[in-house]
Amino acid sequence: HTVPPAFSFGKLLMTDTATQEVHVESIRSDPLEITSAEPTIAGTAEFFDVEYEPLAPEDLQIDGAKSGYRVRLTVKPGLRQGAIQQTISLATNLESMPTIDVPVQGIIDSDFAIIGGRGWDSALRKVNLGRVQRDTGASRKLTIFVRGPQRDDIELQTPVVTPEQVKVTLGDPVVKGEANSVQYPLTI
Repeated sequence: HTVPPAFSFGKLLMTDTATQEVHVESIRSDPLEITSAEPTIAGTAEFFDVEYEPLAPEDLQIDGAKSGYRVRLTVKPGLRQGAIQQTISLATNLESMPTIDVPVQGIIDSDFAIIGGRGWDSALRKVNLGRVQRDTGASRKLTIFVRGPQRDDIELQTPVVTPEQVKVTLGDPVVKGEANSVQYPLTI
């Protein structure tokens, strides 16, 4: 049995390092041994470090468990934005269960995010101004969020815009402690 059944990281920034652990426990009389632990998806394996150690009898969590291991998984910075797609394969000494696969769950979020109101399409990262009246124009407001450990060291530059009829104004940064971010208002 694996407790919990997956390594669950929740939401991480691309620059985060985070560690989670699971217990792998056996109720069999033969002692469980984990002989290796490896990420199964080679393309992102370099971003995962796995360590494992036997559990002391008093640390076993499942009723009737006779042996077990603590398995720690560390996610390193650099994974691409999106859902984490990885599984950790544990090789064991048990003939009935030679491998145990433990899924890795979580979402990698960017250190930058743009939040917009009317007309903003976050999937396409585009603003739709809709029909623009020649004499009155149109306006949209967005907010650029800068998060992560270097958020205070990053300075956004005035955007370069074409055609010249489109005007873009980048406002002064506002530090939001509760959001752990620096926010820049952007008006188009």
